[in-house]
Amino acid sequence: MTFLKLEKLWEIVKFIQANSITAELSMSLARFNRLAFLTLMVYTLKDAADRDRLNGGTFIKLNYLCSLAMGIQCAFNSGGLTTPFGALSAIFSFFFAFNGVASYMKNQYA
Repeated sequence: MTFLKLEKLWEIVKFIQANSITAELSMSLARFNRLAFLTLMVYTLKDAADRDRLNGGTFIKLNYLCSLAMGIQCAFNSGGLTTPFGALSAIFSFFFAFNGVASYMKNQYA
């Protein structure tokens, strides 16, 4: 997640250096804000994993939400799978979905 945020931050810096204050800059800032929010959600999931609490209903739903957000980020905002940002978004999306499903199944069969 940090890499994704740094990449967006670098894009914003390039826009500012080129003195191009346009709609594209505002879109980059919006993407950066969404990534900052996703980072907070991922940190919450990491804390839950450290405490072995990922099987809770809230954390299962948070995994699904992160998966959905990263999938949307890949599909609509980052150019799809053709860019490094899009490929990382897709990988994170599958990772969160897998963790959510695995935790759900573990709860069902426990």
